[in-house]
Amino acid sequence: MWDRNESRFRLIDFDDLVTKFPHKGSAPASPPVEIGSVPSDWDAVLSSDAGLRDLWERKGKTKGDTSPSGYSFDLTRWLVEENRYSDPERLAIMQAHYKHMGELPKSLSSLQTTLGKAKVSLGKAEHREPLNPWSRARSVREFVKSGTREVDSEDDLDFTLAMPSW
Repeated sequence: MWDRNESRFRLIDFDDLVTKFPHKGSAPASPPVEIGSVPSDWDAVLSSDAGLRDLWERKGKTKGDTSPSGYSFDLTRWLVEENRYSDPERLAIMQAHYKHMGELPKSLSSLQTTLGKAKVSLGKAEHREPLNPWSRARSVREFVKSGTREVDSEDDLDFTLAMPSW
């Protein structure tokens, strides 16, 4: 008679496959760290940056993921970009952010996954092509004031459009 228990695999039976075929679709695992304490200067940092404060208050996003985890991810990206805090402090800020938004606390592994993804996304952003200066300007005046090399003053702009002669 076939014994069902004898046909089961153990997790360690697959260890050699994991090393041969690593999963490349996920963020690299961060080294295991515990949640630290929110840094003592966090309130001052938060009050000095309006964009950061909006993320903290869950305001201002009109595109992308506007769920609590979407705001948390953008906050985490800011923490990674600024690079002023250690990973345990970042995790503490992330957990405090969920509490501030009235959400249930996240598990350590969930916070670490978000932190790892934020680090990966930062690396991807550094390899992007620079933005076209027109993409950020909402008007010609903003473009000129941005200090581009191509245009030094409004006098250098030609506002006439050449119409094709068909």
